[in-house]
Amino acid sequence: MDPAACTRIDLWARQNGQGWVLPEDLEYGLDELLTVKEAALYANVQERTIHTWHQRGLPWASERGEPVRVRLLDLVSYEADRRRARAKGKRTF
Repeated sequence: MDPAACTRIDLWARQNGQGWVLPEDLEYGLDELLTVKEAALYANVQERTIHTWHQRGLPWASERGEPVRVRLLDLVSYEADRRRARAKGKRTF
């Protein structure tokens, strides 16, 4: 397998909307609390998607009245659960 070709394909896929193609080195620890903007950048989605995911089960890591934060581990777990559900043909949450 040609690593350069794989990199080009992954880059093309990302540019065409496929998120999280390549594993990336984490800038944050898994227990790091991210702002909604940081979480959206990490997940390669819009900020409103993070809010939608919260309505569907992604927990906030902050108390009411505090700035909204998302624990990176919760974000990664939530996205992994969504991917597994899609792979099984189930409705994603």
